[in-house]
Amino acid sequence: MIELRDDYLTVTPKLKAHWLKAVQLEQHDGLRASFTKGGCSGQELKFALVDRGTNSEDSFIMLDEKTKLYLDRAMMHVFAGGTLDLVEEGISEIVKFEGPNLGGGCGCGLSYNIDSPK
Repeated sequence: MIELRDDYLTVTPKLKAHWLKAVQLEQHDGLRASFTKGGCSGQELKFALVDRGTNSEDSFIMLDEKTKLYLDRAMMHVFAGGTLDLVEEGISEIVKFEGPNLGGGCGCGLSYNIDSPK
């Protein structure tokens, strides 16, 4: 497990604030971002709360001085240089990811084509 530099992946202030409301520090270390098969473009980005002390494998960035965002080890190349943002679409809010290692995505922005590591 490695703490990554702040510039590895950008999380916008709006998304950080949203996530920090969801994380209960007495129970959770933070969140984990991973890609799973699904959606019309092949891979969906998923987020899950991480119970305190249960993730010792994934590298992470700090959302604040106590809260971590763990990144799926198998997809580290996808997150590198990317940006996560909370975007309002109508009455909904969704997390959008943009990055140099994405091969595109579907029109709704919820699934992605993943490029091979460069």
